[in-house]
Amino acid sequence: MQPKEFYEQENLSPITYKYSNVVEVFSCISPIQKIQVLAHPFFIKILVLDGVVQLTEKDEFFYHEMLTHVPLMAHPQPERILILGGGDGGTLREVLKYDTVKTVTIVEIDPEVVSTAKRFFPNIAKGFNDPRTCVVHMDGCEYIEGLKNEFDVIIIDGPDPVGPAQNLLAPQTLSFAKTALRQNGIFAAQTESLHFHREHIIKTQKSLIELFKFVDLYTQAISTYPGSWWSFSIASMMINPRAVRRCLEIPTRYYSSEVHNSSFFPPKSLKKLLNGELDW
Repeated sequence: MQPKEFYEQENLSPITYKYSNVVEVFSCISPIQKIQVLAHPFFIKILVLDGVVQLTEKDEFFYHEMLTHVPLMAHPQPERILILGGGDGGTLREVLKYDTVKTVTIVEIDPEVVSTAKRFFPNIAKGFNDPRTCVVHMDGCEYIEGLKNEFDVIIIDGPDPVGPAQNLLAPQTLSFAKTALRQNGIFAAQTESLHFHREHIIKTQKSLIELFKFVDLYTQAISTYPGSWWSFSIASMMINPRAVRRCLEIPTRYYSSEVHNSSFFPPKSLKKLLNGELDW
């Protein structure tokens, strides 16, 4: 098959990414979205949903480690974990590294994403074979409604907030998440780029502030996501997530306690961001 160019136009960003020398190795249309797997000489294999890159084998660990280990290392004893989204299995893989974790429920609306990940990204999706994993195929917003005092950590690992994922960070879903958490539980979610999605970040942060005592923002550079400067919102009723509460005893490629401490947005700058006082 001849290599070609792949253009990514992410719905909420003002730029287009071009990948050269790409070979499409798989494509299907599920009842929910178009799923593609591309091969690239640098990024290796790339997972694409509705034309938007979700991960590359080259750099996915930056995203999955930061989304996962910041909340789990801030929690003193994470045992029951809920992941909304995350059908590629990357966040699941990182969560299952902890011996304290007894169960992980992953709620992915599209079964085809999971099957594609298992077939083409087995090292990323290996957690689906772990006996601690329970996979539920339904809308995450519907799943979490009515749950009370169930989970130590809830992670929302959703795509861009459009289409099937547009309600994952809606105020009502965040309220459901708070109720589903145990008393000292921690909530974390990816909240897009500080460069291109600032209003989305501000809206999510303010919704969390209405629900939780501790609300914060941390970031990570991710070259394959439009805007590159990626944000993660984190919240808890009892735990300040800036503090690492345990020694890191699991293998990571990037995350460390030093990375944890340096990843948080400066408090004064975060206050300015939420007040609309940053001139950029």
